[in-house]
Amino acid sequence: MSLVLKMSFESDSEPNPEAYTVGWIAQMPIELTAARTAFDFKFNNGHSLCLSGHNEYFGGRIGDFYVVMAVCAEIGTTHAQSLARNMCDVFPRIEFLLLVGIGGGVPKYGTDLQEEMVLGDVVVDRPGYGISGVFDYSRGAETKDGFIASSSVPAPPDLLLQAVGTLESNYSMEFYPKIIPRIL
Repeated sequence: MSLVLKMSFESDSEPNPEAYTVGWIAQMPIELTAARTAFDFKFNNGHSLCLSGHNEYFGGRIGDFYVVMAVCAEIGTTHAQSLARNMCDVFPRIEFLLLVGIGGGVPKYGTDLQEEMVLGDVVVDRPGYGISGVFDYSRGAETKDGFIASSSVPAPPDLLLQAVGTLESNYSMEFYPKIIPRIL
């Protein structure tokens, strides 16, 4: 299966706020800088969009999606929640709201925590083990049996979970081509 992205001619004019369906929140300015390089097309010549007195937003397209990005005033869950709420008020048709940034909360993973996160790694979680896939480490406790989460956020939409499944399949096809005939 291949993904074909259609790029159409864009004008530099800002689209209606209702055109945006993806919100991208960065915790730190350096994360926003990296995120803005992902735009295939930047509205307003890459300058911030003047849509709200509360926050600065950067709008553009990634593939066929209208994406709006912003950075939190300070690092922390309260600032991220406030920005998310304001972003959804200004851009009422946002379907996917992503918090994208440096994975400092996942420094090691894998069997016996031997694998390390490095710059460029992408971490996507999904539901399992009785939780939605994303949880706040401040809402739980470390026990002799491991970390026990006391709460979690709602699971991602099925469309995003299916995309993760496709990524896993693509990874398997790339790195395990010799075992596929044995599986079938």
